[in-house]
This record gives sequence, structure tokens and C-alpha cells, in this order.
Amino acid sequence: MIDHTALIARLAAATEGGEELDVAICRAYFGYSDDTPITHVMPYSRSVDAALGLMPEGWRFRLWQHHTGPFGADIFPTQGGSVYRSHDVSNAALALVIAILLVLGLDGEKLP
Repeated sequence: MIDHTALIARLAAATEGGEELDVAICRAYFGYSDDTPITHVMPYSRSVDAALGLMPEGWRFRLWQHHTGPFGADIFPTQGGSVYRSHDVSNAALALVIAILLVLGLDGEKLP
């Protein structure tokens, strides 16, 4: 079972993205066990382009930055509906990943 709350809290507390966070995302959402070595991982927590690879079909996003520096992201269904938001995060990729993971966790979707 994926502990969405713990993973999202870990990402939100990060001062920057990193390979360790990217591996945690892979383990949680692609089903890799702790015993499975991961030799290559997409930089989900460091790259907006990589984070967009996690975006569920039929959703759109908006990234923003506070005037004081932290980033945030909103994602929402193309056809209207609830907005999932992350905020006060250290970089745009982390903000986007957190918002996406909120949707995936709350909707019960698993990545392919």
C-alpha cells in the first residue's frame, strides 16, 4: 500500500529535488520493492518535463511562484472539477509532482 501522506510530506519538506526522492516516487508508484536496485530514474523532483510524465490523462496544470520565492502548482481536470494544489515548495518540479501525487492518491490511480 502506498503511503501517499508520508511521501507527499517528504517531498514538501525537501529543500531541493534529488535522486533519492525520485527513487521514492518510482518505488511507490511503479511497484519497485526496496530490494530492487534502480539504476536509472527520471528526475521527477528536479525537472518539470519529467514531472509532466506523471500527469494523468485529461488533467491540466498551472505553475506559480510567490513573490517571496516558494513555488506552487494547481492541477485540475480538463472538463472542470476539483483543483488539487501544492504550495510553499522549494522548486517548480516538486510543486508539480506533489499536486500530481495528490490527484493520483486521492483518485486511487496507479501509473502504468
